[in-house]
Amino acid sequence: MQNNLSADLYEAEFNEDGRTALTGVAQWGFISAMVGLISLAINLLVMVVDVARFSNSGAVSALFGSLFTTAISLVLNLTLLAATQKIKLAMEQSDQEEFILGLSKLARYFKILGIITIIALVIFGIAAIFFTIVTVSKVSFS
Repeated sequence: MQNNLSADLYEAEFNEDGRTALTGVAQWGFISAMVGLISLAINLLVMVVDVARFSNSGAVSALFGSLFTTAISLVLNLTLLAATQKIKLAMEQSDQEEFILGLSKLARYFKILGIITIIALVIFGIAAIFFTIVTVSKVSFS
């Protein structure tokens, strides 16, 4: 049963509704990636202006921290953009190879996003525990 299901899934063809849905997914993914890249460019511009205006060591160290998050955001948005372009091309040309490439890039996007989310949750959880311990240790029980 499992083998038949897998074979049917890999040989599936999309009807017009499926193509429309996947084209819509690609379109909204493209819009999301473009908005992310535009906001990233604006953020970089604001960072550079702030560093130029306040050129002290605090601003420079904040710039390096922001560059790290900027690099992550750039990788995420470019990965999403590449995935949506492959899926859109696959739907236009009925090309299964391009579709598989698009799906693999989309899977990579979600893997990166998931790993970053897990790391952020762990950091916030550790910070919450730390601040709770510090707050409780300052409370006097007299």
